[in-house]
Amino acid sequence: MKNGAELKKFKKSKSSKNDADREKQDISSLAYWGDGKNNLISVSWDRVLRMYDDGDVDREGKEKYTLTNRHSDAINHVAF
Repeated sequence: MKNGAELKKFKKSKSSKNDADREKQDISSLAYWGDGKNNLISVSWDRVLRMYDDGDVDREGKEKYTLTNRHSDAINHVAF
């Protein structure tokens, strides 16, 4: 970013080969959770919930958990 802010990035799944499937991986909601608020939860239109460790100072976040096939449709929001 031009204002000097540094962003952390998290890798997208490479399992999808076409653009329509990759679009479904777009994150629809984010929430921080935990005592230190260092767990980042993301949900997406591909019905997947992912938890990342955001407590590390590395620029690339590490995925801790992935929950799939728990919803019958896209997940639009997450809140704690």
